[in-house]
Amino acid sequence: MKKTMGRKIVINLVLVFASLAGLAVLLEIGLHFLPVNEGLATLPVNRAFPVGRFEPNRTSVWSKFADFSMVNKVRTNNYGFVNDQDYDPRDRRPLVAVLGDSYVEAAMIPYPETGHGLLAEALGDKARVYSFGRSGLALGDYLVYADYARQTFRPRKMIVVVVGNDFDESLCQYKKEATFWCWSKSPAGEYKMILNEWSPGPMVKMVRSSRLARYLLNNCQLYGVYQNLKGKIGGEKFVGNVSVEAGPTRLADSKAAVEMFLKLLPSASGLTSADILLAVDGVRPALYSDKEWQAAQGSYFVLMREYFIERALAHGHRVLDMQPVFVADYNQNGRRFEFDKDGHWNRIGHRLFFKAVLASGLVEELK
Repeated sequence: MKKTMGRKIVINLVLVFASLAGLAVLLEIGLHFLPVNEGLATLPVNRAFPVGRFEPNRTSVWSKFADFSMVNKVRTNNYGFVNDQDYDPRDRRPLVAVLGDSYVEAAMIPYPETGHGLLAEALGDKARVYSFGRSGLALGDYLVYADYARQTFRPRKMIVVVVGNDFDESLCQYKKEATFWCWSKSPAGEYKMILNEWSPGPMVKMVRSSRLARYLLNNCQLYGVYQNLKGKIGGEKFVGNVSVEAGPTRLADSKAAVEMFLKLLPSASGLTSADILLAVDGVRPALYSDKEWQAAQGSYFVLMREYFIERALAHGHRVLDMQPVFVADYNQNGRRFEFDKDGHWNRIGHRLFFKAVLASGLVEELK
């Protein structure tokens, strides 16, 4: 009797696993007909190749959400950056380098509609505009990318897009992702820049080879769902796409990162402060109503924005504050600057950024 029961249990388990395997095969086949996010194929990042880039000369599908409500086709150029144009270090036309995280990577929007794409079109043959963007970068990474741009392409002007999570995520204790640079703080209070090296392991290679795995991780964002659920359970609130918590330790660490970044940026880029434009994102979505704006006062991003802008000006940098730009346009047209389900700049946000860069006078000085 016991042997019979055990045999039935084993048979049932085999049937369950066989059914799940069959379902997985069917889903894998079916997803070949849908715009599953193919990923940007990050290359290894280490001391020999310290700048995070993607597999070059590749066109891929970028999409987001389980229902594919955001879909875009992305080209990675000859240097491994998301940009429709190839980069040429021998080109002697003056160069404007645009640095940033996912706002400059801008995989969710066609390249011609990005701020740097519009700027490249506007400048035409007068100058080059190369973007150096990668999701997850922060202030420490921007120094490394600025140094890379200086050594490889010799920019005449530089624009750095600064957003809400650029401050604390410049420090290792607040940064969880690999393949990024961050400052590590010693017990004595000294800071040292370190690199979290990364190379694609077996799990990454498996995900890249399976449309079902990419759909679950990239489109359904399983890890993001877990993080959001954990934040909601903990009552975490956000302003400017970053936690509102503004404790003294987080603020002190973030201010230290700002000071190091502003001090080192001219030497890293090879440019004077006057040749660098620091574009700071507005406090979205709080800027859309007076009530939300008042509620946002004292939040982390509001405080760090104010500090960053004040210190950047003191260091002699040009600052492009997108807050009044966004507020003025919203009051006139009532249009939001991010996607319905995604906090990155949409086409309107990118176009306003482009117009504000032109109005800043930075590129008028190019000869």
